[in-house]
Amino acid sequence: MGISWRQHLVASALALSACGGTSAKPTALPSDLRSPFTGYESAQYAKGEKWLCLPGRADTCNRDLTATEIRADGSRAVMPQAVAPNAAVDCFYVYPTVDQRLLVATNHEDFSDLSAIARVTVAQAALFGQVCSLYVPLYRQVTLGTYLRRESLREEGLAVAFSDVADAFLHYMSHYNRGRKVVLLGHSQGAEMVKRLIQRFFDDDPAMRERLLLAVPIGGDFDVPLGRTTGGTFRNVPVCTKEGEVGCVVAFRSHREDSDVPSPQRVPPDSRAVCVNPGNVAEDGGRGPLRAFFPRLERLAGVEGVTTPYVYYRDLYTGRCVDGPKGTRTLEISETNEPGGQRKSPIDLSTWMWGTRMGTHIADFQFAQGDLVEMVRARSPR
Repeated sequence: MGISWRQHLVASALALSACGGTSAKPTALPSDLRSPFTGYESAQYAKGEKWLCLPGRADTCNRDLTATEIRADGSRAVMPQAVAPNAAVDCFYVYPTVDQRLLVATNHEDFSDLSAIARVTVAQAALFGQVCSLYVPLYRQVTLGTYLRRESLREEGLAVAFSDVADAFLHYMSHYNRGRKVVLLGHSQGAEMVKRLIQRFFDDDPAMRERLLLAVPIGGDFDVPLGRTTGGTFRNVPVCTKEGEVGCVVAFRSHREDSDVPSPQRVPPDSRAVCVNPGNVAEDGGRGPLRAFFPRLERLAGVEGVTTPYVYYRDLYTGRCVDGPKGTRTLEISETNEPGGQRKSPIDLSTWMWGTRMGTHIADFQFAQGDLVEMVRARSPR
């Protein structure tokens, strides 16, 4: 579901020997764009093969979503779940860094093997198909090694990546949206792409803000001035602070309880990082139970004999937003298996890899995925 901290350590050791730079060119966008972008035509995203997922076709997102709930007493129950044939809203999802090359700082341009992209999409986004129609463009993301190079080179690569995401989004708005509300989903590098989408197309456009149901950029860097919900990363799109609120942002980085490790985010003075707890949106700093979903994988603990594509854990974890040094703020994940409980955590949070500066970044989406899906469901037009 992501990269290991061991890979980050190796990458850091090898950073000085990293070679190359991006030779990719950004997709040129018209200078006179006007929302809702009717008539926009992408030379690339008019092609079906440039999309990992589009509604109504047999692809990665059109799949069995059935889950097995593993209960506190050890019993199990199958939860039938399916892709909604006529969802009321759309979800536009941008996947995280899957190109794990460490020695090359460049953009990913080889789409002959989509297996890694498909795996993370199944883990993070496919379950949203119950409540929205999923659009997942392929894009020239930067490699993992790009993050270890100087900022100017990293920005050059991210600009190429965003030009693809923007091109895909504009084509989606012109050809697929048809006036529907949209949810923006992304994780890690995908969260950075969602941030740029909001800044470019939503933040200063009231009509587009009206079109935004929710923005869910998880595992990225977002900040807001102390005591405010706008004015930091976004001027006009607010952070979600109450149940049922629409047109707002749900964002967080996660870490395990008692890890006492600061987030790598740099926060401006008199601001703090954005942390919205999907298990308790309204109570700032309050703890809330989480509904966790994991794709069934052999390496998960306690899933022997499960045959459904997903496993579900109700209230095995709780989360609360906690302040760290220098304005950082993260979602603290606690395991809450009650005395006498018969279920195991599918991942061993006590191991060292979950206690690094990356926190539980790899599993950000999984801990609260059920809550995030329900947030979309509750806000969708009836």
